[in-house]
Amino acid sequence: IANPPYINVFELEKDKSFDKEIYRNKYISASGAFDLFVLFHQRCIELTKSRGISTLISPNKFLSAEYAKKLRQYILEMSTFINLLDLSAVRIFEASVYPVVSLYKKSIQDEPIIVMRGYGEMGHIRIQKIGEYTQHELKNSPKLIWSFLIFGFPSIYQKMSKHRNIVEICDVTASFSVDE
Repeated sequence: IANPPYINVFELEKDKSFDKEIYRNKYISASGAFDLFVLFHQRCIELTKSRGISTLISPNKFLSAEYAKKLRQYILEMSTFINLLDLSAVRIFEASVYPVVSLYKKSIQDEPIIVMRGYGEMGHIRIQKIGEYTQHELKNSPKLIWSFLIFGFPSIYQKMSKHRNIVEICDVTASFSVDE
């Protein structure tokens, strides 16, 4: 499991030798005020062999942050998002972060993404399946915002997706979870 550093571009820019344009030129996911962990998601997928699996633990922000939209597009174009484990309710790190474990298969397939949530404390974590989504639902989510994956109410999104597209009714600008 890759555990990339959770550093945003503003922190990196404090180092005078840091040149964000180098990262913007090398990584399609280096968009806006990106966090370094976003680039690790892309790089792990790049380094994974065909049909291999990459796994990362990172903040859940990439599921909805505007600066991570290009990463979400990259994930859809270059892999299949097969599993998400939400560990927001478990104190994994000292820092105030809401971690998720993401699994990607380096092949484009129409298999579902299984979403689970961890409960308890370190050493005694219980994992429960909370939902299952199609790749189609990820591709067609409003503005590619995927935070619905960790809400724990999969049937609401699935019901909504069978009806009129929400962006036809209103402008979706952000999303949040109760944990935020």
